[in-house]
Amino acid sequence: METIGIGWVDLQVVIHELAILAGVGAVVFAAAQVRQMQKVREAESLLKVLEMSFTALGSNPVATFRRNFHMQQVFTTYEEFVRCEDGQDAGQIGKLIWYYVFLGVTLRQRLLPEEALMRWHAPAIIRTWISVLPIIEGMRQETNSPGFARHFEYLAVRAADWLRHHQASESKFFADIQNDAVNLASDREHLSFDATVYRKRSQR
Repeated sequence: METIGIGWVDLQVVIHELAILAGVGAVVFAAAQVRQMQKVREAESLLKVLEMSFTALGSNPVATFRRNFHMQQVFTTYEEFVRCEDGQDAGQIGKLIWYYVFLGVTLRQRLLPEEALMRWHAPAIIRTWISVLPIIEGMRQETNSPGFARHFEYLAVRAADWLRHHQASESKFFADIQNDAVNLASDREHLSFDATVYRKRSQR
């Protein structure tokens, strides 16, 4: 071995170091694979949540949003809810509670990216929680089930915490976007836009 410029002891050291590097590389690769699978699960869960949301919004999502944005308490007391529990309004509230319970579970299990969920839905989560809280508290007392809708409660707390930490930066972000949109609208006559290209494509 000396003839090639490296002794047997030195060669053993090199082999040992290569083995360590190979092991580290395998760990890094496995970690990357796990992270990639997590991203896939997050994407699948988020798509499922979006699908459920669009189903709940009905045939005209914009009209539904307009009606529900300033969500008012349909039932101000739990007793009133129980009297009308077979009606359509009570049924919708029941579905809404379980929908947010589902969101809370998926978030706690880290099947949803919290940043994406809260940017999209945090204010609605808080408004809905406040609106249905009398019903949830009444259900807990009547059935002696203090754990009822706990994951909805967890979701609302996470949403409030996220808003406390991000509301200022989010407001600034969209204020800048709004300014750019105003500038874009004022410059629309000067924008270069060849509509004939798209018209030709649509006629193919």
